[in-house]
Amino acid sequence: MVKLSGALPSGAVTVQYTWTYVGVPSGDVDAGGTLTNGASTPVAVSSNPADYYTTGTFGPTSGSRGRTYQMRVDFYNAAGSSISSSTATMTAETEGSI
Repeated sequence: MVKLSGALPSGAVTVQYTWTYVGVPSGDVDAGGTLTNGASTPVAVSSNPADYYTTGTFGPTSGSRGRTYQMRVDFYNAAGSSISSSTATMTAETEGSI
């Protein structure tokens, strides 16, 4: 589990998460999987929305599997104006080798 956290910007009322698929890390095979976005459109920060990326399921000899995403977090004030934006890069990898 990876957790992105930080201070809530002053005046933030809503938040939106935007995921962008970057690609497969060098030397890996695509990990596939599922992305669940709890704030694909602006939602109240008080709802504490969560996002999840789950890799596919692989056997013990599946080799290196991975996937990289950029996650952008945008905060908006009560008027709907953007007041803060941050981007983080996340790479998830699994290793199956006996």
